[in-house]
Amino acid sequence: MANHDKDDAPRSNRPRRAAAEDTYTYTPRYARPADEEASGAGHDGEIFDVEEVGLRDGEHATHGAGSPLYDRSAGFGRTLVRTTFGSIIPGLGLVGTRRTLLGLFLFAVSLIAGGTAAVLAFVHRSTLVSLVANSRNLLVLAVALLVGALAWVIVIIGTYLVSRPRRMTRPQRLVGAGVVFLMSLLVATPTAVASAYALQTSIVLGSIFGTGSRSQTRPNVSGDNPWAGMGRLNILLVGADSGENRDDELGLRTDTLMVASVDVTTGDTVIIQLPRNLENVPFPEGSALAGAYPGGRVWDGYSDSEDSYMVNAIWNEVPREHPELFTDTDYPGADATKMAVQGVTGLKIDYFMMVNIDGIQALIDAMGGVTVNINFPIAKGGHVNGYGDEECGVDGYLTVGPNQTLDGEDAMWYARSRCNDPDYDYGRMRRQSCLVNAIIKQVNPQTLLTRYEAIAAASENMMSTDIPQDLLDNLANLALTVKDGTVSRLVIAQNLSGASTSGALEVDPGNPDYDAIRAAVADAVAQSENGGTAPATSAAAPATSRAPSPTAGDEDTDAGTAGSHGIGGTGHDEESSASSPTTSATAENVSDACEYNPVG
Repeated sequence: MANHDKDDAPRSNRPRRAAAEDTYTYTPRYARPADEEASGAGHDGEIFDVEEVGLRDGEHATHGAGSPLYDRSAGFGRTLVRTTFGSIIPGLGLVGTRRTLLGLFLFAVSLIAGGTAAVLAFVHRSTLVSLVANSRNLLVLAVALLVGALAWVIVIIGTYLVSRPRRMTRPQRLVGAGVVFLMSLLVATPTAVASAYALQTSIVLGSIFGTGSRSQTRPNVSGDNPWAGMGRLNILLVGADSGENRDDELGLRTDTLMVASVDVTTGDTVIIQLPRNLENVPFPEGSALAGAYPGGRVWDGYSDSEDSYMVNAIWNEVPREHPELFTDTDYPGADATKMAVQGVTGLKIDYFMMVNIDGIQALIDAMGGVTVNINFPIAKGGHVNGYGDEECGVDGYLTVGPNQTLDGEDAMWYARSRCNDPDYDYGRMRRQSCLVNAIIKQVNPQTLLTRYEAIAAASENMMSTDIPQDLLDNLANLALTVKDGTVSRLVIAQNLSGASTSGALEVDPGNPDYDAIRAAVADAVAQSENGGTAPATSAAAPATSRAPSPTAGDEDTDAGTAGSHGIGGTGHDEESSASSPTTSATAENVSDACEYNPVG
């Protein structure tokens, strides 16, 4: 036995092992040689020895210096490498340490989670969209992301503590703390942002797509595939203007009316644009509104003004005239307008989405602008001769050129100006469809990620709809299909003289031929379903325009009835001698209509 003084006596009554059996001799700091204590030889800075405060994590002095459970003197550089890799993939930095089993478990969980997310993002996008297109799911996701970020940071800190050397200099300790802080920041920041995005989206979806609302006109669908058997989904897109410059007596006016008729299988879409000033609008046969307006909604020449009997006034005026017909709906104006558009087009309108003009402007600004082709100097401000005192272009003009990027205000002039358009209303309607198409194509993942908060805020104040929230995931998946499909358009407009009239039908809005309009819509839909080829039986619009008269009420036995989501008549046959020139009504590809082709 080695000789020991009483200060180095064993602390128990157990006999000590022979010196030859000892593999490690513990030397307390106070027993170190004076020259080593004074000089600190072999170290560049202050030494922090874990033995000063006791051995950590269950280590025992009897372990050999080379034991994997004891030896943490592999180097500070390796600690930084482990911490970095453990930050990239949780658990990876723990593999090879005394916490290897825990590291392997965390590593496996990380790979499974990351692989699942990758498969959903690149292979099963529809499943991913279904998961996130729900306000409740997004709320759960927001909380889960915060919890995950906290757990990830804990793993980073734990990896550093487990793998750091027994002895470190003060600079090494500072560098180690800095690396842990930086890695934690890099992990927590994007995760926290994603959580905030999920929470904000949940709030926006909850405010736009309400629950428990009532509607008289939307279909009663349910199940995993609510569109099954429908063939087409018809959504009324309404551009409304109720801003500060709108006269109080006019109220909200639906100055832009489009029907997006979507093939639920292929995503191919026909956009039907209607003039805002259509008069004598019929309602579907058999409906309560048809009973209230048996000859269509016709101005009698005395009550109010002619403007109040155009299609863009139905949203306000019809519920005001017959409130008893809208007692069981939360969308009286929308229901009335959907029924009117069904009467005009022959399409059963399933849902509506109303976009406020000011909201569109905010959305475009949030996107960082929108890029379109401008084929002539588009006037900003002013009136058409005879309709106001301001000169056309009083605020300047939009510059002619391809790929012009417009901010929200200029984009509104692009969509609304008509005072110097060679094609007048038809040209404006063409530009409106170009703007919608440009927004759809330019909202990409990069834009959403970098400008998400502004886009979400603009969207919350921009839109209202009767689409129920529980169908939002199905609608979002349909939107993915539409994005990859072909979009064509049919424009119903006046004054087409000199215009490029592909995909257009000219009507006299004061005396429209609704039979011709319904026939043109039927042909446009058939052309879309036929891969863009006009059907052999495509009907040219008749040259004689017929419209409801104030006293007409006879039913048209040849008009047919509206199918569930197809084409049908309104049940009215009203005669008029007014004539209107017409053109071929085959649908036009929107991309072709929006190409750069400068006038003159």
